[in-house]
Amino acid sequence: MTLLFLLIPVFFLNPIIISNYLKTKNSNYLFSQIFFFIIGTLYTIFINYTLLVDKTWQAFVVWVVPPFVICSIIYSTIFYKVKDKHKERTPRKSSLFYLLVLLAALVWILMTFFYPLFIKQTLAKIPNVKTVSDKLEDTNIEHIPVIPYSTAKYKGDKVLGMIENYSLYTIGDYHIQKVGSELCWIAPVEFNGYFSYKKAGTVNYYIKVSAEYDKPAELVKTEAKYTPSAWFGNNLQRMVRQKYPNILIMDASLELDDSGKAYYAVSYGHYAKFRNAKVVDGVILFDPATGDMKKYSKNDAPSFVDQITPDDVAEDYNEWYGKYRLGLMNYIFTKQDVHVPTKWGGDQEVAGVFTNDDAFYYSTDHTNLDEKSTTMVGYSMMSGRTGQFLYYSSVKGLNGKAALSIVEKTFQKEQWKGEQPVLYSIYGANTWIIPVIDSNGVYRELALVNAETGKVAHAQTKQEVFEAYRVLLATADQGNAVPTNENLLKTISGKVLRVVNLQTNDGNIQRLLLEGNNRIFSINIDTMPYAAFTKEGDTVELKYVDTNDSINVVKEVKNLNLPVK
Repeated sequence: MTLLFLLIPVFFLNPIIISNYLKTKNSNYLFSQIFFFIIGTLYTIFINYTLLVDKTWQAFVVWVVPPFVICSIIYSTIFYKVKDKHKERTPRKSSLFYLLVLLAALVWILMTFFYPLFIKQTLAKIPNVKTVSDKLEDTNIEHIPVIPYSTAKYKGDKVLGMIENYSLYTIGDYHIQKVGSELCWIAPVEFNGYFSYKKAGTVNYYIKVSAEYDKPAELVKTEAKYTPSAWFGNNLQRMVRQKYPNILIMDASLELDDSGKAYYAVSYGHYAKFRNAKVVDGVILFDPATGDMKKYSKNDAPSFVDQITPDDVAEDYNEWYGKYRLGLMNYIFTKQDVHVPTKWGGDQEVAGVFTNDDAFYYSTDHTNLDEKSTTMVGYSMMSGRTGQFLYYSSVKGLNGKAALSIVEKTFQKEQWKGEQPVLYSIYGANTWIIPVIDSNGVYRELALVNAETGKVAHAQTKQEVFEAYRVLLATADQGNAVPTNENLLKTISGKVLRVVNLQTNDGNIQRLLLEGNNRIFSINIDTMPYAAFTKEGDTVELKYVDTNDSINVVKEVKNLNLPVK
């Protein structure tokens, strides 16, 4: 196939015109063929060297058939004008050739415009979605990301000016990943155009921004000669295409190994259903310092590579599953069980999250077709490494767009807005975690929106906001959001050492300290009124949410010194 792609200029020629030249020696025929051969050569360079098209028969049909048909139409127009002028009959060979052109045009039209309409349900099956009725696993709040993509960009732009000759460089795309024990945004520093590449030659830094804490970005020393922004033979994608001509080359993200060395992780795969779907097969690890590369399947990829599946593939799979799993006609007419990923207008429509076992997933909520809907009808998580796709049909409540709206109304006076909402299970309650930013993308606060009640807690730091959210859960009737994970609910008995009663905007709460225990127990007096009679020295039995934090929300309280049962 590679040789065939080098012969593309031949398909810009017309055998009938060539035959006429050989018969008549008319220079106009010769010049027309030379002209179109030059056009074909330029087109070949464009698709092979610039677009880096995969060398497959499907790519050949998509990229070569259209110019072949167009050139033939142009030739036929000119030829038939000449034929009509001289009252010539159309040779039989010409008729056969133009029949071939017509068939090629029909095949291209059918495969491009009509075939995709009949494979929608097949596309929905490609992700191999597993529907589960389980609840979301309760999240370890220690490693929840709070710095959004736009804030990472803002912080990175600030430190770019620290680089000598900074105008020669620009910052590539940020990807979230686990670096040591911390979630970080990592972005490559790239060449800022051709002349910058010629002047600089190499890139000596990448940018690291904490996704967990509001602290300055870091410039990390590295060495990269071969990058996506390099030119000619040093261009990363061009080098990969040269070594692997037949694969589908997808996204390239900068990933750090356990020692901090940077590699470009280039996702690769193949097209399915005549180039209507991308299927991820694995990743190519590319050393930007040496140009060495090695191809891995998804199962064999090194453990430090988090994002083998690109985010645009995750977005497509979510869209297809929600719309077309019962077919195109159902989506257009009946609309039974049709749902779509919620569009919140951020940089990415799927958010990268890490589970408690440090596995990377793309997540998003699904809603119904009404653009104004605030309802979440399900939630999806797709593994960034294996492509495993889980759809949580039992996860309900407010969708991400509604949660963003609540946050924006909360900060209407400051004109701050929320960005990139992610759903977690916090203390047993489905909760939207939303970073709050100003108009410049600067991180201001973190907001937690309860997906069932819509109530919101917010503060500048994680410690403050989770304490506020504990109070919110303790002072509000959470209905079905009460933790049902039995591993979280613990029982403790002891003598009361100290009692503090507090009045808040959300109600009255009581805080207890027990003898021999450093934990603070928070009780909602409005829902457990007999707790108000507790005094120091009483013996109590508490059922509480065990979160390994200093303050724990009490769900049931029994004072053994009171006659009330």
